[in-house]
Amino acid sequence: MTTINEDNKNSKIINNLYSRQIGTYGKKAMDYLMKLKVLIFGQRGNGIEIAKNTVLSGVNLVTIYDPTSVSIQDLGSNFYLEEKDINNRRDESVLKKLKELNPFTHVDILQYKEGSESLEDYLSKINIKYDVIVQTEFISEEKIIKLSNYCHINGIKFIYGVVFGLSGFIFDDFGEKFIIFDDDGIEPKKYHCKTITSEEKAILTLEEDKGGFSENDSIRFKGVEGMTELNKLEEVKVLKIKETEDKKKALYFRYRYKYFWKIYSWRIGI
Repeated sequence: MTTINEDNKNSKIINNLYSRQIGTYGKKAMDYLMKLKVLIFGQRGNGIEIAKNTVLSGVNLVTIYDPTSVSIQDLGSNFYLEEKDINNRRDESVLKKLKELNPFTHVDILQYKEGSESLEDYLSKINIKYDVIVQTEFISEEKIIKLSNYCHINGIKFIYGVVFGLSGFIFDDFGEKFIIFDDDGIEPKKYHCKTITSEEKAILTLEEDKGGFSENDSIRFKGVEGMTELNKLEEVKVLKIKETEDKKKALYFRYRYKYFWKIYSWRIGI
């Protein structure tokens, strides 16, 4: 039976252990992270690195699965394998060292026997409901589609990432409710507006000529005085780029305000 003093002691240890993560993510995100159950397929170079970092991050459960026998080549990519592990299962060979990383994260092996039943059927009947499933091994298109669909239907975050030497790929499916606000990772460009004319086809003049716009780009206004309705828009799409008489590019965009559509052009440069 756990006493109140033991609970307080464990709470202090956890706060000290994850102090940097709490400072980065916040206490609420860390509490959510500590409840996660993660299943990782594959324990070669990519898989063991993911498993190590996930255990250290403090999630509730990390389950690994890789029944493949250790080969001499594996010693060059998996830093937890030794020569004595050759011909043993990869997951069994790394289990002990992964457990030693963090006493507050439970680490185990998925007790699944390939060929006995489909992986999806097995996952459906076990008591553990995983929050995240990570596949780090290259498998057939048929198998990956089945696993991806199973995760999508059951609300499980799915990551498929494989490394081939110096190259690799990654595919994520975090469900229909997961919204990506930054689709390319590029820092948004900021421009200072000098003037905005008020006619139907208005021209917005910038403080300096920076360029870099293209059709279908999204632009957002902030701190505009006078035409304050522009500040209320979430974003507007650049519909067309046209060179004006003075050889400056104009970006045409459309927005609705008070039930009327208006078209404005954005002229880059002074």
